[in-house]
Amino acid sequence: MRKPSPPTIDRFRELVMALPEMIYEMDRHGRLTLFTHPERVGYTEETIRGLPALDLIAPEDRERCRSNIVTIMGGADLGFSSYMFRCRDGRTYPVLIHSSPLRRRGRLAGIRGVILDDTERWRLQRKLQEQEARWRVMLDAQPDAVLLVDPAGRVLAVNATAARRFGLTKEEARGQDLFATFPPAIAAARRRRLAESIRTRQAVIFEDTRDNRLFLNHFFPVIDPGGSVASVAIVAIDITGHRQAQTALELRAKQLETLFLISQEMEKEDGHLDDLLSRVVDIISRSCPVHGKRPVVLALHPRRFTAFQLDASHPVSEVPILAQGQQLGHLRLGSCGATPFGGAHSHPCLDNAFLGNLAERIARIHERRLAADRLNRRTEELIHSSRLAAIGEMATGVAHELNQPLCAIKTFAQTAAQLLGQPDGKAIVADNLQRIVQQVDRATRIMTEIRSLARKSEFQREPVDWPALVRQVLDFLAGSFQREGIEVVTAFPADPVRVSVEPLRLEQVLLNLLNNARDSVRGQPARRVGITVESLGGSVRTNITDSGTGFDPAMAEKLFHPFFTTKAPGEGTGLGLVISRRIVRDHGGTLTARGIPGGGATFTLTLPRLEEATHATG
Repeated sequence: MRKPSPPTIDRFRELVMALPEMIYEMDRHGRLTLFTHPERVGYTEETIRGLPALDLIAPEDRERCRSNIVTIMGGADLGFSSYMFRCRDGRTYPVLIHSSPLRRRGRLAGIRGVILDDTERWRLQRKLQEQEARWRVMLDAQPDAVLLVDPAGRVLAVNATAARRFGLTKEEARGQDLFATFPPAIAAARRRRLAESIRTRQAVIFEDTRDNRLFLNHFFPVIDPGGSVASVAIVAIDITGHRQAQTALELRAKQLETLFLISQEMEKEDGHLDDLLSRVVDIISRSCPVHGKRPVVLALHPRRFTAFQLDASHPVSEVPILAQGQQLGHLRLGSCGATPFGGAHSHPCLDNAFLGNLAERIARIHERRLAADRLNRRTEELIHSSRLAAIGEMATGVAHELNQPLCAIKTFAQTAAQLLGQPDGKAIVADNLQRIVQQVDRATRIMTEIRSLARKSEFQREPVDWPALVRQVLDFLAGSFQREGIEVVTAFPADPVRVSVEPLRLEQVLLNLLNNARDSVRGQPARRVGITVESLGGSVRTNITDSGTGFDPAMAEKLFHPFFTTKAPGEGTGLGLVISRRIVRDHGGTLTARGIPGGGATFTLTLPRLEEATHATG
């Protein structure tokens, strides 16, 4: 064979040097004759040539490397071997070396091989080992049992929790039959689950009990590269405490739901107290889920509300209903009978804290209803007293109003009597009698308005033309304003504006506001009262202004405090505006005041129009 020319050898050398891997050759005596990239181990081409190859191997790996060199020179292929490379400066790093015998002219001349930097693989392997160690620590710290079993159910590995449940060490547990320690029925059920997981190659999740504990079990098949189930990972979670907490949470949720429904009923102002307590009993009874039985008894004073006749053989819980230290009655709940698992099933609300809370609420609503009744009665009395006071204050004006028609009646009657004997006086007499009838009607209207203002009335709304109602009150006070020289300026909409109100109560509000305006301008150089009514979409606004002394804006809200008055002592009770605002609020409206010191005052009354009022009360 012809010897290669030097350029070919140089080209081959360039190709070898261009490879990223380190290529080496050594002679039969173990000395390097070729080593590419010597700078990676701290040498040059000159200093590394002739160097014993074992000098590049860390001391701990040299004997193994020497043995492998002998084996390779004997013709064996060991594949890649892992060593720690030792650099000239003493640094070491992992490498993989694949070597094969080097023959020239049929004779063994040494060894040739390739060296790969194994640092990254070694780093990843170390990281994997560390992670595996951490996972083992974490698995051992888990409160749940974790096992790995073969398809026959023999234990391959366990964590510390599983070993403790077996009463063995982790080493002793390996090789044991997983199901041998279970009762026969549970063992058979779990074997079926294991077989199902292997057959379907799907996770199987189920619950079962052991030693009065509830477990949630997960069977996960582990598939090998060939597609077969090599093992099954099992996680057994003790959920006894969780289920108990869940049951307690559901119970509490049921209690809160019941309390919420009861609270909604108690917030309702309508209906009698007996109706309220009956609804409360019905809500509690409907929260009992077993057999539809409703063991609830609620007694308050002489009344008693029962949803189910209590069985004396079942447990009963009872709490008193107390108000101001006195027992008003009691609330009693019993069990709902036997459960499917045996034993008595307690009512979901059979809890002393719940019962105590409910008893307090019933006592409070009872006291609140009684207080509300007293307050309503007192308010009605105040409103009635205010009306009578207004009537007394207007007695002079009323007498003047009645005196006018009475004088006219007298005059017309006297003239008619004089003309009765005259032949041509019949027409005049007839006209005078007609005028007398008109004056009697006028007096009747005045007395009717006085009686309607003085009598008590039930709160009953009706559709009313609001501007017409305001005009009616103004007509009633017209004489009083005229006598005191008060100019009244009005502005009303051309079309009717209907509201849903109780007319007598709103007349009382208007009378109170107009009387206050009259009192405010009394003695002022310019005595003027203005009344404007305007429609604003869904509401109607009425402004009553005066040219009186006014008040500090900071006092605007104080005017509506009980017994606060700006009038001189003995001239006001301080309740008129309080009662007026309450009446307006009862109708879904607002009453506010705005004053400027020395510049008069404005009271604004706003009510919902009929459509909105109907919607709010429907």
